[in-house]
Amino acid sequence: MVSFISVSGFFIPLKNFNRKAFVTTKTLLKTSRRAQVCIGRIVQKHGISIAEHPFVMTIKFNDGLTQDELSYMVGVDRALTTRTVQSLEKKGLVRKVPDAKDKRYNHVYATDLLHQLTDKFVPELLAFNDAAMEGISEKEIRQMIDTMQRLENNISNYIKDLDSKK
Repeated sequence: MVSFISVSGFFIPLKNFNRKAFVTTKTLLKTSRRAQVCIGRIVQKHGISIAEHPFVMTIKFNDGLTQDELSYMVGVDRALTTRTVQSLEKKGLVRKVPDAKDKRYNHVYATDLLHQLTDKFVPELLAFNDAAMEGISEKEIRQMIDTMQRLENNISNYIKDLDSKK
């Protein structure tokens, strides 16, 4: 007979349970969801969805990326990037310009409206960031960033492994 442990509604066989890994993953996901709620509340007041937010910020600070580069930087597939860029274009926040050498590629540029809009909500995002980092030292922040980058790399490698097995 296998014994199970119930953690947040998940039943996990005790022989397979790695509490440290589970708590780490659960904490990361919970923190990410809460941050998205806060960011969403800020950007939605300005007509930007939580899904559009990373694109808007990436385009604001990296004007002229191709859609493939934008997909890579945001960390999503091309189809989602295409739909999001179309949405932002309809809102007048970006414009697409075909590549001069290869018309299959579009470069995405921020419009003045995107800059005006982000200038309104970026201070609110910075205030949220300050609140989130309250009581955390610079050393701890650098360590957290380093750890998160390694986790992201590990997860990216895991995804590549999964994709190679298809």
